[in-house]
Amino acid sequence: MADNAAKLATLGVLGNFFDNYSLADFTVRKIDLSDHDTAHVRALLEYIYKSDYNGAETVKNNVNKMVFHVNMCFVGDKYDISELKNVSTRKFQSVIGQVKQGNELAEVSRLAYSGASAVRTICDSIVDYIFEKDLVTACSDNKQLEEAMEAYPRLAIDLIKIRGPKTKKPKEATERQYCCPNKKCTCVVTAHIWDTPTLGYTCPACAIWSYGNTWTRGLVK
Repeated sequence: MADNAAKLATLGVLGNFFDNYSLADFTVRKIDLSDHDTAHVRALLEYIYKSDYNGAETVKNNVNKMVFHVNMCFVGDKYDISELKNVSTRKFQSVIGQVKQGNELAEVSRLAYSGASAVRTICDSIVDYIFEKDLVTACSDNKQLEEAMEAYPRLAIDLIKIRGPKTKKPKEATERQYCCPNKKCTCVVTAHIWDTPTLGYTCPACAIWSYGNTWTRGLVK
């Protein structure tokens, strides 16, 4: 297909977007797609005929594949093709699982958050994956991802929000009631005592030091 044909495609009525155009008087219904990349137009036309697209298969690396799918989600949003948004989102989610470094998500994070309302599910997937793999702190060199967070504070805010409800203290870091392991001592203390045979705690009543895993744990206060 020639580029010009891809840029100015004959589409017919597809999605609610096209209902907004007064095309009834036209014998051939045309929508100008010249503001889209040729590869994205080709993928759109392929989707129209096959309910799927494979344009990203020719892209060499995962970063560019993710960018491609985000752009296709933008296309689906612009023309109100909800299923295209669903397809592109699923394809994006299948690629993001191969990401190993935080910086690999820098470019696609910038793109997605430049129009977050249109690709909200993809933004959520990015945040979930960064949190799940701890990509912000797992690697010391995350400059590009950090710069993306500075450029789009919404990304940083979403990460803060997800860390709140999903981050739980380990049981050893939760203040509990503990009974002194000394059978002659009736002391019950409220403290943080690690359940380990390598660290210990001195009873404030009998002054006997005992390993953390010998203290009897009570209910969480």
